[in-house]
Amino acid sequence: MKRTKLAFKFSFLILVTIGFTGCFSYTAMLGTTYKYDYAMIKKDDSTSKTDTTQNMNFEDDKILANFNVGDKQISFTIKNKTDNVLKIIWDEAAIVQFGTSHKVMHSGVKYIDRNSSQPPTAIPPQASIDDIVLPADNVYYREGSYSTYYSNPGGWEEHDLFPKNDLNKPEIKETIMNLSGQTFSVYLPIQYQEKTLDYTFNFVITRVSPLIQNQ
Repeated sequence: MKRTKLAFKFSFLILVTIGFTGCFSYTAMLGTTYKYDYAMIKKDDSTSKTDTTQNMNFEDDKILANFNVGDKQISFTIKNKTDNVLKIIWDEAAIVQFGTSHKVMHSGVKYIDRNSSQPPTAIPPQASIDDIVLPADNVYYREGSYSTYYSNPGGWEEHDLFPKNDLNKPEIKETIMNLSGQTFSVYLPIQYQEKTLDYTFNFVITRVSPLIQNQ
């Protein structure tokens, strides 16, 4: 029930943010800006226990991965430790937030093609790649507004992974602060020889901190 309420409130925040986009006094309406701290959730296979760590690395006998969670995207580096080519299967990759799976887009994909099929990315033996992922449905086209005294051209934009501003509304502030402890994950299927390896990287919001009161 809590997860459903959070998902509903997060969707509401997106709609409210879009509604304010065309306003001239948009900056003042943003209210307080918040900062999120993240950790990776790791499982100890020897004890079947989980732990959280600020070290956002994952390693096994095939890959070494490092992640960084930004405001709108999750960037990562993956090193292929094997002597075979690895391939990231993007059409099956996903970001899971509030219990909902979202198709992802990654670096090099045009915004307009975000929902189209994406070819796999090959990682040569002993080589590394740098890339980013974000939910494809977080990308939208903002229509421009034009008048004699003020113009704001349209363009492609990305929603934040989690809301950064409370729009001066106490109920939105409460929703944002309650996101501390919320988990999310990145699912990256990787083809190795004739097999598909299912990699799920789990993260948690460890802290939400108010930073700036916009004027």
